[in-house]
Amino acid sequence: MTFRILRAFVSLSIVLLTACDRTELPVSPHDSGNLQEASVAMGSDYRWQMYYDLESQQLVGQNLKTVWDLAFDASADGFYISLNSAKLMFAAPVADTALDAVTDTTGFFRARRWDASAGPAYGNAFGDWRGQKPVYWVDGGYDETGIHQGFVKVQLLSVTPQAYTFRFASLQGGPTQYVTLAKDSTYNRVFFSFKSGQPVLVEPPKKSWDLVFTQYTHTFPEEDSTAYLVTGCLLNSPLAAALEDTAFAFESWDYATAGSLSFSTAQDIIGYDWKTFSGLNYIINNKQVYIIRSRSGYLYKLRFVDFYDENGIKGSPRWEYQRL
Repeated sequence: MTFRILRAFVSLSIVLLTACDRTELPVSPHDSGNLQEASVAMGSDYRWQMYYDLESQQLVGQNLKTVWDLAFDASADGFYISLNSAKLMFAAPVADTALDAVTDTTGFFRARRWDASAGPAYGNAFGDWRGQKPVYWVDGGYDETGIHQGFVKVQLLSVTPQAYTFRFASLQGGPTQYVTLAKDSTYNRVFFSFKSGQPVLVEPPKKSWDLVFTQYTHTFPEEDSTAYLVTGCLLNSPLAAALEDTAFAFESWDYATAGSLSFSTAQDIIGYDWKTFSGLNYIINNKQVYIIRSRSGYLYKLRFVDFYDENGIKGSPRWEYQRL
């Protein structure tokens, strides 16, 4: 009888030990990163576009905003063509499909369009042009000193999984140039300059960055959808996503809370309005918190803390962020 009780006790002990196997112990709490601070210097005239990687905590690219005019979706099935909204560019369709017949801008301002700041899927000046070979006026916008860059007429001819073809000429006169622009899926977009008549390297490879600090065109519905240049932060969309919150304290955000929420891939979800202009200077709203899902899938909380450098010069966004 004693032996049976002992054997039952040993058997029960084995079962309990097996049930508590080391590989089945509860998962330890999520390990958050350290609080980081970073900044970029866009210049007081906002001439630079600056690309930042949250994971490596590094600036991974920068370019003058004036070096390009058009950006072409580089994916195999992509067809969107975007204007350089950092220059306040516009485009308008021309009724006549003969490029040589377009000699002035009569009707342009009534028909002009601009790209939605949320990204091409939300509204695009060129739209879905495939199969039409349309002609457009393109307003070249302004450089950082406010000088207008002139008008160009463009005819979009075709797009394949490998390349775009189009032709363009200055509205002020000059030869028509034919262009075949190859796609490169290493990048989100491939870029083109009317001034040089050549493709230009602008964005870093798409898997190397999360945020770009830049000027861009934004419309205000309360002002009859008037378009203005604003200065802010755009996402590497759709690889990265984010949400904005003003109700929950920055310190209170953690991985469990953030991971249960829905994120937006609108590229302007962070945007420009983390600061307001008082009439004398910019004031930061540090209660405005952004939760970012990086292009690698990591979650970060971020808030802005300044828009001025140590010498009091504007155009240097500074922020703090932490991996959740």
